[in-house]
Parts: sequence; structure tokens; C-alpha cells
Amino acid sequence: MAHEFQKQRISDWHRSTLGSHITDSTRDIDTRDFTPSAKTSDLRFRVDGLKVLLNELADKGIQIEEQVVENDFGSFAWIHDPQGLRIELWEPAPWKNNLINMPEPD
Repeated sequence: MAHEFQKQRISDWHRSTLGSHITDSTRDIDTRDFTPSAKTSDLRFRVDGLKVLLNELADKGIQIEEQVVENDFGSFAWIHDPQGLRIELWEPAPWKNNLINMPEPD
């Protein structure tokens, strides 16, 4: 019974904090990562409006780990759920269409 209560408590936290729903089902996912990190994340979420989301999480008392990292792949931030699972929040960088102007063939 205690396990089911803990599972429900964590599920409720994820739903109210991140708007996500945890299920027992699984599926194949692409687990490739662009850059290795010294710290791993237990969960990763792709988000829109990372800075707004971080402000909302801070208002709820959720501690943001370190600073936001920005690179060519986007912006990254990390939080922890009540069980201590490290959660990565990723907002992808805007797509850029960099055309190379090649000379026309003769």
C-alpha cells in the first residue's frame, strides 16, 4: 500500500508541477544525445518557453539546479522531483535555414 501511495504522490507532483502524466506503459524511444554530460538526467522533457516555465516552477518553490545552459542545441535547465530524480528541461534552439549560395554550373 505504501508503494502505491508513493507512486500516486509522485504522479500527482509531475502532473501539477510539469503538466505531465506518468503511466506504466513504455515504447521505443530515440535515446541519442548531442553532448555527453557529467551528470545524467532520469527524465528529459522538451518544452516551449523555458524561461517562463522556470519562473512558474520557482514560484511553486521548485529549486532550479545550477544555471540555464544555452548552446547551439538550445537551452537546458534541471530540477529534481520529490524522489530526487533529476529532470532535464530542454527548449530546442530555433531552426535556422543556412543556405550556401553556390555558383550555377556552366
